[in-house]
Amino acid sequence: MKLLLAPMATVSHEAFRRAVARFGGCDEYYNEMINAPSLLAGGQWEKYYLLAETEPEKLVWQLTGNKAEPMAEAAALLAERDGIGIDLNMGCSAPQIANTGAGVAWMTKPLTETAALVRLVKAALANAAKDGRTEKRLSVKLRLGADDFTDAGFFAFTDMLVAEGVQQLTLHPRTKKEKYRAKPRWEYVERLALRYEGRVPVVLNGDVTDRASFAAAVRAAPHAAGVMIARAAAQKPWIFAEIAKAICADECGAAKLVRGAAVQESAGSGSGQMLTQQQTAADGETPAANVHASIAHGAAVQESAGGGSGQMLTQRQTAADSATPAANAAASTAHTASIAGNGAIQPTVATATPCASFDKPSAREQSPATAAVAPAAPLVIDCQQLALDFIGDVARFQPPEFYKTRLQRFFAYYCDNFSFAHYFKTQMLNAAAHAATPADAIDACKAAVCAYFAQCPEDCLRQLL
Repeated sequence: MKLLLAPMATVSHEAFRRAVARFGGCDEYYNEMINAPSLLAGGQWEKYYLLAETEPEKLVWQLTGNKAEPMAEAAALLAERDGIGIDLNMGCSAPQIANTGAGVAWMTKPLTETAALVRLVKAALANAAKDGRTEKRLSVKLRLGADDFTDAGFFAFTDMLVAEGVQQLTLHPRTKKEKYRAKPRWEYVERLALRYEGRVPVVLNGDVTDRASFAAAVRAAPHAAGVMIARAAAQKPWIFAEIAKAICADECGAAKLVRGAAVQESAGSGSGQMLTQQQTAADGETPAANVHASIAHGAAVQESAGGGSGQMLTQRQTAADSATPAANAAASTAHTASIAGNGAIQPTVATATPCASFDKPSAREQSPATAAVAPAAPLVIDCQQLALDFIGDVARFQPPEFYKTRLQRFFAYYCDNFSFAHYFKTQMLNAAAHAATPADAIDACKAAVCAYFAQCPEDCLRQLL
């Protein structure tokens, strides 16, 4: 099952994708929506929406707009770039989008008008592939529609999308006005998946926040091809690795059952049972043995990947896992950035907990996901270093005019991980808001991060089971 990062305005940009890529586990990154007319006009900010340094082969470009022709022209431009394909935004219910005729408004327009949009975009993608390039996938992210939607109307709409050539559907099963208030109706994802089984994959989106909710969503929609995660990814950029690890553990468990059954069937009730018991014993080795094997595997991954992403989510944490609170506090204090006389932040990293700043995400086979998806020892996340690296990446990949909104939006979610979430969130929002210049906002946010973890060192390291 695929795991997908949702398109979130002011969140799903290059800097945030790098935070997610540090841990691995994400199969597709949907970028924050691009306004088609602005892209065609060559607006001064558009180049930042087009950055694709982090695993560009996994990118999906989401377009928004209220007219078909600009959407098709913009799709043709994006088709020349790396990535999986183009996604049409038919689900955004924000008033500033929907009230202009974009986003979820496409679901309430005459069916023929929306069909014409899809047809034009599909033709643009086909035309862009005439020179021998692979045609980009066309997908749609949608809701259930207006509050007075009917099953007949909803399925007529999705039938039209499929008939016009849409190749993947992502359903957020709430209505336009429900936004995030009502419980998502995951059963509609399952109904869609069964309706187009073998033809068009259907992805579930809505209220997946951890392994437990992921399992509940999959039980409700077992035929879904994937799960898209939005706000929970902003809070926990490692959530894809967390869920991918759980998926792998489930698959490994199933494989063991199948392997044991095969041994019994081929060997009969005698030696087959003995082999099965031996295999079970081997599979259930002591925790210490499993930890040692896991550490060896993690070290091999880090050696092949270099000192980058492998250090952010590391399995070389034997000491950290068994450290006392005092030792953790000492490590965090060593981590805390020193402030130079001119106010610049100079982070220092404790050698006891290697978490070097991530320079460039590597391919999946070189990323921490390799370690994360193996059933192994707990993984340890350095939350302070993750925050500092994100702030640095915002400065590197976003225009100064965007620093404030990008920092505030991310930390509004991220701070919820910690013991004094409201206090930490207030400090971060104020640091970005009250800075005299964008550069000051970067330094103030770094200082606020370091100050919080100096006060609450027990929050610095998080164990991913």
